[in-house]
Amino acid sequence: MTVFELMSRLGAAGIKLWVEEGQLKFKAPKGALTPELKDALVAKKAEVIEFLGGTKVGAGQDGDRIPAVDRSRPLRLSHAQNRLWFVEQMSPGNSTFHIPAPLLLKGILDRGALERAFLGLLRRHEALRTVIQLHDDEPKQIIQTVERFVIPVDDLTTLTGDERSRELCSRVEREIRTPFDLAKGPMVRARLYKLDDNEHALVVVIHHLVTDGWSMGIFVREMAALYAAERMGVDAGLPPLDIQYGDFSEWQRDWLQGDVLEKQVSYWQQQLANAPASLDLPFDRPRSAVATSNGTTLDVVFDTTLTEEIKKLARKLDTTAYV
Repeated sequence: MTVFELMSRLGAAGIKLWVEEGQLKFKAPKGALTPELKDALVAKKAEVIEFLGGTKVGAGQDGDRIPAVDRSRPLRLSHAQNRLWFVEQMSPGNSTFHIPAPLLLKGILDRGALERAFLGLLRRHEALRTVIQLHDDEPKQIIQTVERFVIPVDDLTTLTGDERSRELCSRVEREIRTPFDLAKGPMVRARLYKLDDNEHALVVVIHHLVTDGWSMGIFVREMAALYAAERMGVDAGLPPLDIQYGDFSEWQRDWLQGDVLEKQVSYWQQQLANAPASLDLPFDRPRSAVATSNGTTLDVVFDTTLTEEIKKLARKLDTTAYV
């Protein structure tokens, strides 16, 4: 359990922590500090004190490689953003590129602290408050300012058992599929579903234009840190960001042109020179005339030996196991 996760769990249980003359103090409702939480708190005591002290750690070492750019003008899209924006113009309202993060929250929920944590995260990361608008017939990144973040709540406490589960699944599915307006935003939304006084489902949906699967891990970790800090009334101690995504996209556009771009394009033209126009795969039924995203999943479990060999190969080739 990381210190951020511990602080989040302590906050959810209504346990208040503070540092007084270098000593860790706490105040907890009766029975809230379980043996498990107590052991974790003892084990992480030094880190918790550091956390509450607002110590900044882990600042980037290589931030100066990509320069910060002027924010007085709209920023160019990265190539990845440009592809996603183009797809949206071809098929408006498609939910294929919505990235959901469903979370089950147990314990006392401080909705105000959660909304302030979201607001802090949006203010920290420009990408999360970016929209795409046309300027001189070219899509550009527009970074918005945000003053508040509201999380609507659906009360499902009147439902019980299977009825509540079905209704929750239906509403979550509807929330995930609700389209984003890329020109107006926001690109991030959240909704709470109250299951009982001590249990809520939280669904966060973010458009792929401003995040990816790897970044969602950062989103959840920093959200936990900010929420815990809001509950405690302290600074979360997150390290400052030397650059933002807009700086990267401008750097990428300047770098990937001329000879560099020509070399990349030529390589793939050679690799795909004899590629078939389509893959004639065997189907067990007629193929639909209109492409859809309908389908299912098939789980395949790799044994430990194969998994380790895949990891070794990835390291050897300087890539990831995913690739």
